[in-house]
Amino acid sequence: GSGWDYATSGVLLATVFSGLLAAVPRPENAVVTIGKGALLGTAMSFVVSFWALPRVDGFLLLMVATLPMFVVLGALLSRPKTTLLGFGVGVGGIAVINGVNVLGYQPVVFLDSALGQLMGILAVWGMFNIIPGLSGSGWLRHRQIVKLRRQVVVAAQAPLDGLRNRFESISRDLLLQIVAGTPSDSNVSAELLAMSLSVHGVGRGLIELRRHLAREDVSARWQHLLAPLIADWAQLYQEPGQAAWNRVSEGLESAIAVLRTEHDRDPGAVQLLLADLYYLRVELYDDESLLIRHVELLQSLPNGWFHAT
Repeated sequence: GSGWDYATSGVLLATVFSGLLAAVPRPENAVVTIGKGALLGTAMSFVVSFWALPRVDGFLLLMVATLPMFVVLGALLSRPKTTLLGFGVGVGGIAVINGVNVLGYQPVVFLDSALGQLMGILAVWGMFNIIPGLSGSGWLRHRQIVKLRRQVVVAAQAPLDGLRNRFESISRDLLLQIVAGTPSDSNVSAELLAMSLSVHGVGRGLIELRRHLAREDVSARWQHLLAPLIADWAQLYQEPGQAAWNRVSEGLESAIAVLRTEHDRDPGAVQLLLADLYYLRVELYDDESLLIRHVELLQSLPNGWFHAT
């Protein structure tokens, strides 16, 4: 061994931080912030341990001597922008403070322990600079887009039994991944969130349309009429492009026109199906859904990306 007793604390800290920060955007920046907090916490802990604590006697004075450091720590942790800094203060300050009943005045041991922790943080920073994280990378964004595209295909083709719950679960999981894996207030985050919401709306609309077509009181004629339209929706996300979008648009308008003319003959089923088609038409045309703009984004991916997963 090296003979450095406190090196193990650095190794343990490096292991913990590498696991905790691997999934956050730009982990090397997060490590730098935590390291600054650790330096601040170490300095505060040194002052408390070797200047304040030797001068106090009793529990009340112990609270008074350590209160300023805890106030600073609480203030930093209570604000989202300074949470990582506060986390570093907690690691560098609270972890090494000499708060035992029999006070030992050993600055060398204190600094040895603090140095081990700081070396662990430095090792994590070096690792994340050498090995870039996946979070926020172009590869991960492509993979998320692939999964979003697949959700609409699943909504259009998968068996209906339990489909709505599975679709909701996977869609929400993807949404949380996008929120956690992209920088807030960035163009990438806005694009992926908009696309996620658009996919969610289209998928839910297709599932509801298929559920209504599967009802016993709905004529098989409407199933034959709308089955190609549902397949066109899946094709739009499977092989996106302007031609696929045009097919969906034409099929949607044609189906709505046919159902309108048959409203008096079968008002119950037609009204139900028209509501679903109107909802899908909003998703197709509404600028807020961003589907038209995302056709270019979807088309920009190589075909192999869709099958890469």
